Amino acid sequence: METKRNFLDRIRNRQQEETPAVEPIKLIVFIVNRGMGEKITAMCLAHRVAMHLTMRGHGTADSKILDYLGLGETEKDVVLAAVPASAKELFMQEVSDALQLEKPGHGIAFAIPLSSLAERGALELLSGFSLKEEN
Repeated sequence: METKRNFLDRIRNRQQEETPAVEPIKLIVFIVNRGMGEKITAMCLAHRVAMHLTMRGHGTADSKILDYLGLGETEKDVVLAAVPASAKELFMQEVSDALQLEKPGHGIAFAIPLSSLAERGALELLSGFSLKEEN
């Protein structure tokens, strides 16, 4: 007679065999001066980033704080790009080099790991990888 533990192990093994491995995804956030989001979008398309979104942002700091920090404009582009974890460093470096993000006032970039997705469709959209079985 099969024990409960053996049964659960068998189910887990079957699920692992049936589910293709999908690389972890990182969400890269770029906050840059207005208009620079278009350059990041072009780079996303060139690198075949499956999902990217550009939004308009507006800072709320008053001019005294902006002057103190050496920041000029408050109109920003916020770009979100979902990339495979293995491509994160290279993509961020290429964008940083192209937009000179290492210089003060040119923008910032950071990455957030996407460790859990509620739906299979969301994972497919973000990864650009179809989990449907091919016949």
